[in-house]
Amino acid sequence: MQSETTSTNNNNNVINLFTGQSIVEPTQSSIIQICPENSGIKMLYANHNKPERLISVPVLCWGIRNDGETVGIVPWIGKIRDCTRIEETHDISWEGYYLESTGTIFSAPPEPMVAQLATAMRFIPDNKKGEPRNPLPNKGSDDEKNVAQEIPDLIGTHALIINADAQSLLLTPVVSWALDEVGEIHGMLVNEDTVEKTPVIPRDDCLYSAASNPKFCCYFQREIAEQIRLGHPETIEAIEKLLNQR
Repeated sequence: MQSETTSTNNNNNVINLFTGQSIVEPTQSSIIQICPENSGIKMLYANHNKPERLISVPVLCWGIRNDGETVGIVPWIGKIRDCTRIEETHDISWEGYYLESTGTIFSAPPEPMVAQLATAMRFIPDNKKGEPRNPLPNKGSDDEKNVAQEIPDLIGTHALIINADAQSLLLTPVVSWALDEVGEIHGMLVNEDTVEKTPVIPRDDCLYSAASNPKFCCYFQREIAEQIRLGHPETIEAIEKLLNQR
């Protein structure tokens, strides 16, 4: 096994009561609650050109969707993806979940995660409708959203930032993941210019959404980030191809 991310029917009229800005309503597949994965479960997938070769990547967290289904979630390229629907946007097929310590492959989420999310939802009346939430800090963007929930990164995710000269790259750890009011999950990075206390922890004021940084390229798992640091030739070649596609 190998390791390799008040409304009307018109969405434009949905207004955030606390920012005064238009927002997009959550869809039936939007994530409304998350909990971290801490037992080492991974997502299994296969490339269509090599269906016999299964590849594993760590599951970041578990989320419950608007339709009531609980799913695993992974950072994938520049987005956060629902494991069960990742093949809708990428040329790969989801093959299930994998627990390396037991060698078990399964397709349904673990029952304790399903129960934990279901229990959490019972204590969020109408998803805290009418209560103010913390704004999502952005860098280089005025599109402010509210944070519904924030969890720490437990799998060593890194973000790749392209410096202004396009000749150098910066790998920076993702400190936490913030679920916003419309069901999107944002990797939160450290703005070194605004750090007041160390170590930086989730919800610190110096954190901002990676997606709001115009220099942000994509997310990498810890193993790949380490290969980049070490200058692994095949990994660097793959990064160059990725950058050329931008």
